[in-house]
This record gives sequence, structure tokens and C-alpha cells, in this order.
Amino acid sequence: MTFRNVEEAHKFYGQYAMEVGFPMKKYRERKNYKWLNCSMEGKPPVRAVDNPNVRSNTSSKRTECKAGIKLKKIYDDDKKNVIMVRIDLLYLEHNHEFLKQQEEIDQLRCNKTHDPGYMEFIGRRRENNANDVSKLLTFFTSCKKENPQFFSDFQLDSERKITISRGITSILVLHSIQLIRLTCMTNCYACYKLLCMFVGVNHHLQCAIFGFALLGDETVETFEWDLNASKTCTGTEGPRVMLTDQDPGMPIALRRVFPNTIHRLCLWHVQNRFMPFLNELYARFEEEDFKTQFQSIIHHPLTPREFETVWAMMLDKFNLHDDVTLKNLYDIREELIPAFFKQDYCAQCSESMNKLVKSAHVDGNTPRHEFAKQMLKLLHSRKMKEAKETKINTLYEFEVKVARAYTRPVMNRFEESMKYATAYKITRDPEGGVNDWVVQHTKRSNKIVWGQHQFKVFADVEAGRYKCECKQWKHTCLFCVHILRAFQILQIDKIPKEFIHIAWTSIKS
Repeated sequence: MTFRNVEEAHKFYGQYAMEVGFPMKKYRERKNYKWLNCSMEGKPPVRAVDNPNVRSNTSSKRTECKAGIKLKKIYDDDKKNVIMVRIDLLYLEHNHEFLKQQEEIDQLRCNKTHDPGYMEFIGRRRENNANDVSKLLTFFTSCKKENPQFFSDFQLDSERKITISRGITSILVLHSIQLIRLTCMTNCYACYKLLCMFVGVNHHLQCAIFGFALLGDETVETFEWDLNASKTCTGTEGPRVMLTDQDPGMPIALRRVFPNTIHRLCLWHVQNRFMPFLNELYARFEEEDFKTQFQSIIHHPLTPREFETVWAMMLDKFNLHDDVTLKNLYDIREELIPAFFKQDYCAQCSESMNKLVKSAHVDGNTPRHEFAKQMLKLLHSRKMKEAKETKINTLYEFEVKVARAYTRPVMNRFEESMKYATAYKITRDPEGGVNDWVVQHTKRSNKIVWGQHQFKVFADVEAGRYKCECKQWKHTCLFCVHILRAFQILQIDKIPKEFIHIAWTSIKS
């Protein structure tokens, strides 16, 4: 739940305290947070008496009650003015009896804050919630007028009301032609069970939301409706690769709607789901630095064979052959571990979707039309942060041309890779032809001692064909240090056509 300011939140909680029957007090305040608590919070103070062995309680009624709310202040871009306040933590359980007599309730100090202004606030909220569906459809209509590419879809019941029909709910909004990742977050909004977000990476390497849907359940039919609506919007046969969480209904729906799309599991979501169990392992083997070793095994192997080898080494080293969590992760390795689909292009999105949704200031009490407005604002705000013209600090002609073609964040990544490329030595491949090279790191990693440190690069300058066995370009369409090292030695001054990937350019779709 959100409020315009701290005072409004204080009035709201004070009214709740009056209705329930407990005294409220302001507790402490920080720059980003404010606490409102039951006045029974804290230990009763004590005072000394003449006998040093006896301590006497005062008349305080404090019971160490923990009930209260923690408010988070949302600031403007300048971090100076509070533009919104959100309930960040809510604890409702009291450890004392509530006031029962109206006379006692009337004496509560917090009641003095509930002037007619509070009733005006309640009235505004009720008015905003009224005719929610009508306001939602009106908003969609206005969006379509302003932007012909805007798309929305919903389902109606027999009474022509937006509702859950056969368990399938109703709202889908898409705002882009690209569809890469689908994220489901449960218990997000009122009677809707899922907020499904179509998420990918824009040409600034930022996590971008291309659309969202509110769904009523996790059945195959629900997901199928959702994906069909997205297909209608984009007019395409779907992305090459789609990452989802482990919902069992999603793969079935994907095969029906997008039969040519490769389905894989989102590593971030799966790890997050297993995190309580992984944390136990991290704590048990903290001195052996199990966490670092485990994460390197998950992310860094280049081939399935390398993963299988180092995974077995890990199980032997820590004697974890019977660990259920690791068994479950291993069973889904082909859909989860990047080493198994290095050959498939898959943009990397590392930002938490929960964090993005929170930044839209919506919760389970937000009316649907306000929810749609706030989420659409979120989509637009991401686009407003795109970088300006890329600045370069080099005279190397190849870098100059890369800077002209790619966006600033991609150029920054390129410059970083160019720097690391200087740590590699390159020699002719004695077992290969005239276009075959071997690129080797001059320093082996102490953390990934099992990792490959020598890579074969094919570089045909005349044909403009380049390939590295690490497959980074094929997987992310970002330059690997091995090919860049070959570019440096061969003095390549023109970007090969195949290395201009439109997803990372400043060209607007």
C-alpha cells in the first residue's frame, strides 16, 4: 500500500489503531524509513529504590509489543523530496489485550490526528476504486489513440465483466515487438495469482519490460491464452529462446503456442527458489569457500563435458553425493546451466523483477486501472534513461567504428574486454591452418583452476569470418576477449558485418 506522504500514512494507521483498540505512537525515523508502532512497544522502565537489591517497576503499561509498520520513503530523482511512502514491513500481532470501552478508545492520543482530512483521504480512495474496470478500459483506449502500436487484451465472463473465466484472467498489455523472458511472481495483486512479465534486455544492456499480464491461476490454458495474446501483439513466431521459472504448465503452453522456441529455465529464479537450502551448504562449508566454487561451476564451464567433470569433482571434494538440493539442480542441468545452450543466443538479464515492480509503487490494493498506469509508466521510464551519444577515448579505428555502431553501455563493455584482451598471448595453431590461432591467458585463475585457459580462434580476414570455441558471441552477441585479441594482432580496422548485432545498436526499432 502506498501513500502520498508520511502524514497520510500516519493518519491511516492511526485510524486502524482506533478501530482495533490499541494506542499508537511514532517510533523512530531515518532518512529513508519511518516506524509507527503500538505504544505498548518496548520494555517498561524501572527505577531504583532504597534497597539496592530491589528494583521497582513504574506504572508503565509497556509489554514489548512488536506490532507496527515500517514505512519506506520514495524520493524524487534528486533524492531531496519525498514523492511517495510505501509500507515496507507490517506486523499485526499484539501481545496484549485491546481496549474495549469506547471511553478508553476516545482517549487514544492517535485519534486526535483523525480530522476531516482523513475522511477525505478515505473518500478519495473509495472513489478511485469505484468503476475500476470502466476506468481500465478507458485508459487502454486512450493509450491506443496515443500510440497505435499499443496492445491490450482481456477476457469477459457471461455477464460481460472482466473476471476469471475457467480460471483464466484477463489483462495483458504488451508494448514492444520483442519477447524474451517470462517471469511469474505469485500473490502479487488481489484475486490475481500471477503477475507475468515479458522481460528482456534492451540495446543498452538494461533489463527491459516488454509487457505484463495479470493471471488468475497457473494452468496450461491460462499460460496458453497469455502467450497467444503476445503472439497476436508481436505478429511473430516467438523468440528463439525463452527463459521461465519452473512452473510445470509453462513448457506445455510454450510448445503449443511457440513450437520453434527453445525453452530454458531462468538460472536466477531457480537459484532463488533453492536459496534456503543453498544457504545451509554455504554456511556449512564457509571456511572452504563452497559458495564461490559452486557459483563458478554454475556459470563458467564452457561445455557440458567440462561441467560434468567439475560437478563430479565438487561432489567428491565436499562429500555431497547424497545432497537432495544438488541432485535436484543436477536433474535440470540441461535446461538450467548455460554451458548446455552456449550455441543459442540468450540475452542476459540480471536485475530482479521484484525490484522493478516495487519501483512502480503498486501492491495488492492498487486498483486495476492504476496498476496498468503505473506499470506503463515503468515501461516508459526505462526508455527515458537511455544513454546519449557514446564518447570514446581512443584513436584505434576499429574502436571508433564500434562506438558509432553500438550504444554506450555496450561500448563500455567492449572497452573493458579490449583491456582484458591485452592479458592474452596469441600464437599460430601448430595443428591448424593459416587462419587458425591459439589464444592463451598469461595468468591462470586461482578460483577456477579447472577452467579452460586456452582457446582456438578461427580468423579469415579476407572472408571476414571469425569464430572462437568459447561461443560467447553466439550466446550473447558480445565480443569475447579471444576474438578481440585476434583483431588486435591482425590489425582489423573494420567491423565484420556479422559482428554488428542490431540488438546492441542505437538503431531504434
